[in-house]
Formats: sequence, C-alpha cells, structure tokens
Amino acid sequence: MGGIAWLLLAGGVVWFFLAGRQAQERAERRAKLLCRRLGVQFLDGTVVLRRLRIKRLPQGQLGWVRDYSFDFSRDNERRETAFLQAWGGAIRITHFPEPPASDSEFHPDL
Repeated sequence: MGGIAWLLLAGGVVWFFLAGRQAQERAERRAKLLCRRLGVQFLDGTVVLRRLRIKRLPQGQLGWVRDYSFDFSRDNERRETAFLQAWGGAIRITHFPEPPASDSEFHPDL
C-alpha cells in the first residue's frame, strides 16, 4: 500500500507542476496579446508568478489561483508593471496602469 501512496503523491506533484506551467504559458500569451493591442513593448519576454493560493472560484468550488506580473514600456524609457490572475482556464487582467495624463509630469532624471 505504501508504494501506491508514493506513486499517487508523485503523480499529484507532476500534475500540479504541469498545470502551473500551462497557466503561466496562457498568462504569457495573454500579456503579449494585450501589449500588442495597446501598442506597448512587452519586456523580459515572460510573466512572473507572484502569488499562489487556494480560493473559492466564481463557479463556487475551491481552486488554485495564480497571480502573475509582467513589465512593459510605453516609450522605451520607463518600465511599468501590470498584473494578471489565472484560475482554471480563465485569465483576467487585475491591474494595468493608465498612461500618464500629460508629458509635463515630474521627471527626476531630467
């Protein structure tokens, strides 16, 4: 019986790893698509897992929620960060900074 338990545990770990990798790939595709649509540059070519937790999903059941961030640039000078959230097969944008109101912002490096 002990061998079966270890095999099930190993299978669960592999499944969890593969599901996480698949969620990251979907989040990365979504971030690239969003940047392309908005005409901004997607930086570093990847998204970063910021948080992993169990949460009640919109359908009512418990599930894993993964929070990702990615960096982009509007003007090739400043780096900005946006956030995505993935659960199940869904991905949503949780934060995308608004563009500056005007070019007359304070720039400490000028």
